[in-house]
Amino acid sequence: MEDSTIKTLNTRYIQLLDVLDPQLALFCICATMNLKYDPEIDFVSFEDYKEQMERKHNRTRFKDGILQAEVAPVDPVQQMEHWKRVWGAGNENNPYTEEDYQRLDETFSAYSSRLERAGGMDALQEDTLRKCSKMRLHADKLLERGGKDHIAMAATLNKMIQEDLKSEQLRKADAKPIETARIDGIVEALTKKYGISIECTYEEAVAACSKWLASHRYPMTTDAANFMLEAIINCTRENNDLAPIALPKQARITDEMGFEFAEDPNETEEEVFEYLKLDRRKGISE
Repeated sequence: MEDSTIKTLNTRYIQLLDVLDPQLALFCICATMNLKYDPEIDFVSFEDYKEQMERKHNRTRFKDGILQAEVAPVDPVQQMEHWKRVWGAGNENNPYTEEDYQRLDETFSAYSSRLERAGGMDALQEDTLRKCSKMRLHADKLLERGGKDHIAMAATLNKMIQEDLKSEQLRKADAKPIETARIDGIVEALTKKYGISIECTYEEAVAACSKWLASHRYPMTTDAANFMLEAIINCTRENNDLAPIALPKQARITDEMGFEFAEDPNETEEEVFEYLKLDRRKGISE
């Protein structure tokens, strides 16, 4: 490895120390440069680490060492400084402990999981979720202390958390608020489209349902549907080394309602029948 490369890696290592623990920063550099990661080596710079590692080990590729970042030891001092940068120090009379910081991390991870799955969050959403995480920790501590006043304060905090989590700023950017369905709105829509009122007769209801069903008919004829069904069944049989069969009469599709299927084939259906050399007059296989 050239001297210029070593100097560049030393610079990168120092830059990573602003956001990562020393051992985790070293792990990242080793993974990038395909060098073995050994947390037992005591070093003062990346160049020093590389020299010691090569003297200590015959096999120096990254895959020859520890491969899981979570195994890398964490410097408690560095970890605490990181937590303070992210969460602050807490109340002057009641500063955050290591356990508090761990609970804050866990709560934030739970609150942010939905947004992360949806593509991430912006700075405002992250700030809101971190505020909710702090309120959650405070509420839990109040409940642990017990007492009527503390429980009441915890309930107030929980209500604030729920309001923030439901707030507009935590919606996906392209999501629209869901309107509450109203019965009178549904009746109005039915009346406008089908001419029925909320107190329609049985005959009116049947006519409206029939009209709706008729408007949702299949575009093909029953001939086409039965040819398709027989083809699907026989394709499955052939894939299982079975001989093709004729579609049983009891399995054939009929238009019992009189309006579920088209009465006459459309242009597309005619073209398909002609291309597949299907004889509509003979029907499916007998």
